[in-house]
Amino acid sequence: MRSLPFKRDLYNGYYRVVAGDDSSYDALIEYCGVELIMKPVFLRRSSSKPIGQSFEDLANLATTIEDDLDDNMVKKDYDIDFFANYKAIFCGKRKDWVLNGFDVSYQEIELYYVNRKGGDGVLAITNPENLQLAFTVPRNRLGFCPEYKIEISSYEYKTSDHVARFHSKTHIMEDLGYAKYDGYIYLKNPELGNRRGNLYLEGTEEVGF
Repeated sequence: MRSLPFKRDLYNGYYRVVAGDDSSYDALIEYCGVELIMKPVFLRRSSSKPIGQSFEDLANLATTIEDDLDDNMVKKDYDIDFFANYKAIFCGKRKDWVLNGFDVSYQEIELYYVNRKGGDGVLAITNPENLQLAFTVPRNRLGFCPEYKIEISSYEYKTSDHVARFHSKTHIMEDLGYAKYDGYIYLKNPELGNRRGNLYLEGTEEVGF
């Protein structure tokens, strides 16, 4: 097995995973005939106050993103459907909507949904106190079903001498079947936040296990 540290700039400001074989934004919002499988692995607001591990618990943390709609645009039927029913869609109760991909940036994950008959919508979970999600991607050409585990946490705590400290991490684990990547997303300049050119991914690559 080979183990190698790596450090990569996230020039676009995100780490993207899609169900199909095209990672462009246009492909991300079009149904490609397959879908990602998502499940909550672990969900707690803090180490002492668990709030559950169900999609219903997690859906309460998600918000819709309406960046592609302004006040001068007429919302289509699928827009109205998505914004009105996004929690049910997130929980998998609407089979006409499927998860098509996701973007991870610092302290945030965006989930892209598409309707089988046309239409799309985006959900975001930002600055969760302690969130873990697992994703299974459709089988690739090598016969493997890649798996991803995303951990995002952000909370304040006090040390034994009562000094306030802030903890945050954005952790990505990728298992391609023949290689594994374990890394963290960091900000180059914390004051600039999530923007292009300000994020990088640093971790370890393992191949040949």
